Amino acid sequence: MKENRKRLNKYVKVQEDGDRLFLYNMLSGKLYVANGEKKEQISMFIEGENFLDQEFYNTLEKAGVFVNNDFDEIGLCELQYNQMVYSKEALDITIIPTNDCNFKCVYCYENHRKEFMSEDTADSIIKFYRKNARFYKYLIVSWFGGEPLLRLDIIEYIMKQLMDISHKNGVVVRSMITTNGYLLTENAFCRLMKVGVRNYQITVDGLENTHNLQRPHKVKSNSFEVIISNLKEIMENHETGRYEIGIRFNISQEMNESREKILSFYHKNFGGWKQLSFIFEWIRDWGGEIDQNIVTKPEICIEWFISAKERGLRCFELFQNACGMYFCEACKLNGFVIDFDGSIHKCTLAMEDKEYKAINQIGHFDKNGNLNFNENLVKWFKRNQRESCKECVYYPICMGINCPLDTIIKNNFHCIPHKVLLDKYIDTLFMTGKYIDL
Repeated sequence: MKENRKRLNKYVKVQEDGDRLFLYNMLSGKLYVANGEKKEQISMFIEGENFLDQEFYNTLEKAGVFVNNDFDEIGLCELQYNQMVYSKEALDITIIPTNDCNFKCVYCYENHRKEFMSEDTADSIIKFYRKNARFYKYLIVSWFGGEPLLRLDIIEYIMKQLMDISHKNGVVVRSMITTNGYLLTENAFCRLMKVGVRNYQITVDGLENTHNLQRPHKVKSNSFEVIISNLKEIMENHETGRYEIGIRFNISQEMNESREKILSFYHKNFGGWKQLSFIFEWIRDWGGEIDQNIVTKPEICIEWFISAKERGLRCFELFQNACGMYFCEACKLNGFVIDFDGSIHKCTLAMEDKEYKAINQIGHFDKNGNLNFNENLVKWFKRNQRESCKECVYYPICMGINCPLDTIIKNNFHCIPHKVLLDKYIDTLFMTGKYIDL
């Protein structure tokens, strides 16, 4: 083997664990594990020693761990970036049927107003899709708010039409809703399922004391009790079915002190529910006026994830392991947010930002279903990034863009906060057998 002809892929994260060597390929999302002599051979090769068994080297090259010196990882990332950002195969839309909400969460950045989508606006969206459905292979519809279930009727009205049009044009539909769960009765769940909404994210912050403190209903005293009752009724009446529910915990320090008690409650009440998973998030400052004392750090999620796994609870991974996984609709040419009035935006966070909400609006629907873009659209695709990002092992995940609002519009650069979770994510992949033994 010629000297310096081969090298470690720059997007492979190397992590030692006692007698084991973890090699995590950020481009493929696969973990490889080497032990004993193989570990030593790999370590020596990385340090500049040229000897490596040819057959073993071929295995590592096939895994993308080692590459030729002239292999262009950055170019490969750029190709994947362009495919994800400029693809016309999928239409990725978030619809906000109302800006009103029945909760007043302590960390919410939104200014809730009694604004509701009209049937005329709904018809404009439907007309647009009817005209353009033939151009797409996939339709992704996310329902957001406010509290979207305050307009369950308009969700049903739009989804029924979108599903019918998609069926006629051979378009695959995926629809999800983010809801506080208070109005997600078993009847509401059935109505949503009937029109194709099969993915649900419901935030329940721990037990009654912390949840009702962090996520109080505007007029009722016990939102926790109602949400748990709704979830139990859905579980009991829909033991089978093609749907996914994610219970999200926004973990405060107060919740963290009762971690074992909280997880025991959910294991006891929902542990056997096959369609249910748990999502662990830290509390972030998304804007607005919130108490900074409630803000936590990503690391707070690690022990929750481990404890939940040990109980056999299904969990969303701490770290998403595919290229561009942190791309939202704001990153995509065919991705946008539709507000209650038919105006088109790029980012839900910027809709409430006094300084950036004007540039965030990129167009509107007219009554005939035409989507009329304005000059702001091009401003979201400048690809503002630092050259140094391309040398970072995490680059395939964020592509140097992370949040378009920050990196492109505000010209701020922040690394994805999730990267501090990667080491523990690699450990959990190994613990759960999700790796390839070299």
